[in-house]
Amino acid sequence: MKHYIIYHTICGDIRTVGSMLKASEQFKGLPFSLCNRCYLVNLAHVNGVRQYQVDVGGDVLLISHLKRNEFLSKLNSWLAGRKEPGNV
Repeated sequence: MKHYIIYHTICGDIRTVGSMLKASEQFKGLPFSLCNRCYLVNLAHVNGVRQYQVDVGGDVLLISHLKRNEFLSKLNSWLAGRKEPGNV
């Protein structure tokens, strides 16, 4: 949203000034992936994927055509790395 980043957390929304590039660098090594240039998704909160949409905590976000393969690959790798269902 312009030069603002809005973090949606379980404690509420946090709005800061920044860029998606810097935000994605801050979360490097954690289970986060860009599903398009507007959304950095916490893979632990993905409820489902359908074609070019991802359900994250009840919100449906669009997956861009360019980011789809990379996003699904990271999601599958993250899911495969979990020891048991529900283990976040």
